[in-house]
Amino acid sequence: MARPIELRDSVKWFASQMERKLKNHDDRPGWEDQSIRWLYERLDEETGELLREINRLLENWSKTNIQRVVSEAADVANFAMMIADNADRSK
Repeated sequence: MARPIELRDSVKWFASQMERKLKNHDDRPGWEDQSIRWLYERLDEETGELLREINRLLENWSKTNIQRVVSEAADVANFAMMIADNADRSK
């Protein structure tokens, strides 16, 4: 049996950001029936959005722009998680 691992504070914080984004969309169908290809296309779109927000942040280091980067990073992470989840469930 694998030993439980202690999550770093930054991982716990970021996981809460991811969960917040997921909860905002609880009214939508889940990702379980989505193809990995479709999820990857969404991941690619979200990565572009994250890059735009990073560029905005680099031009103006403001609290608003920091939050936009965090939000888009959570979207990217959520789509990566969905891909991993669907891949793992298909084994």
